[in-house]
Amino acid sequence: MEQQKIYFDNQKDFLNSSLSQHINIEIYLRSNIIGIKGFLDLASTLSKFSNLTKLGLMLGQTFKFEPFDSSSLFSAIASCVNLSSLALEFGYNNIGKIGFLDLASALSKFSNLTKLGLMLGSTQIDSTGISALASVLPSLERLQIFQIKIDSNQIGYDGYFYFLSGLSLCTKLTTLSTEIQLCIDLIQEEKNNVKRIFKKKCKKIKRLVSQFTYL
Repeated sequence: MEQQKIYFDNQKDFLNSSLSQHINIEIYLRSNIIGIKGFLDLASTLSKFSNLTKLGLMLGQTFKFEPFDSSSLFSAIASCVNLSSLALEFGYNNIGKIGFLDLASALSKFSNLTKLGLMLGSTQIDSTGISALASVLPSLERLQIFQIKIDSNQIGYDGYFYFLSGLSLCTKLTTLSTEIQLCIDLIQEEKNNVKRIFKKKCKKIKRLVSQFTYL
């Protein structure tokens, strides 16, 4: 029988919980101000959850972490090698290129992942960062459901096409939801072309929802 999801909306409760019993958890700390020590404690505790199969981590503006801060957290997430479902919400934090390289490295460890959600709006991602993320997508051979929000970032044409190339190699993907903001100035005909290329690259995906905006 599948274990019911366990919710944590308080960091102290999570840090004091019984590690061995949890395989399906969601940590929702968006309304908490945890500071750098709390952030590092969170990463350290999370690294011990070796039995996790489903993880939701919603931080938002809990702690304004920088790229080097995020490295410890992504390293901790990478230790949860049995994950089949992962949802991360880190909006409005300066993860940047370094952080996205660490995120890509963490994702590459999850050979059993079938469902992935990345809410990464306003995280200072550029074309290099999204390219790193795109490069790891084909290694997620079991991925079926993918939701990604990367609005209000610095993604140009190159990063966009790298991302599409990575998506097109996810052969088992059946459901895709994207919200992308491109940091390029296009006339309407070019914007239409962006959408056409997206649909062509993703034509084998059964359920497809996409939203494009431009800076």
